[in-house]
Amino acid sequence: MNTNLEYIRAFCGERDESDPLLSDDELKALLSSHVHHVVRPLLARRLAENNVDYKELEAGLLQIRLKPLANTGGEYYSGIGNWLDDAYAIEIDGAGYDPSPEDIVDTYSGRVVFATPPAEEAVVTVQTYLVDLRTVLVELLGLVRAARARLALRTNLSGMSVDLTKVCERLQAEIDQLSSGYRMPLSPNQDYPH
Repeated sequence: MNTNLEYIRAFCGERDESDPLLSDDELKALLSSHVHHVVRPLLARRLAENNVDYKELEAGLLQIRLKPLANTGGEYYSGIGNWLDDAYAIEIDGAGYDPSPEDIVDTYSGRVVFATPPAEEAVVTVQTYLVDLRTVLVELLGLVRAARARLALRTNLSGMSVDLTKVCERLQAEIDQLSSGYRMPLSPNQDYPH
C-alpha cells in the first residue's frame, strides 16, 4: 500500500473489480479538504515524538528531511506518513527530483525507495502537506451511513445483498484507534477547525 487512497480503498474492502462508493476524484477531493493547514500543538507533538526534522514553509506546507534507513540501500523515511497524495516534491541537495517509474513513493507511511540511491551524504527532503486521516475517516463514515439506503436499494435491485454494518464498525474502530493514540484529549475547535 503506497498511498492514502489505496489505504482507504483497502480499508473499505474495495477491490479493483468492485463498484466503489466514491470515485478516485471524489476521494482525492476528500483527502485534499482535510490537510493540516497549520502545525497545531497536537501535530507538533506528534512530529516531535517521531523525531521528524521539518520546517514550515508556508501555511501547512512542510519541508521534511528524509533519513536513510540503515542497510537498505536507497530507502529513506520521514518519520511521519499521510503525505497528501500527488502533492509532494522531492529534492536531493536542493535540486528537484522527479521520481522514476522504478522509484517507490509511499505517501501513506512517508517513505521513498530510490531505484538508484542518492549519494550517502546527500540531503533528501520532501515538501508536502499532511492529511488528517482521522477526520477523513470520520467524514467517510458519515458518507457510508448516509449511502446505506441508496446502496441497499441498488444492490437489492441487482439481486445481491450487501451489509455495510461491518464497514461502519471497522471505520469507527479505526477512528477510535487514531483518536486514542494521542496523549491529550482532542480539542476539535483548536486542533480540527474545519
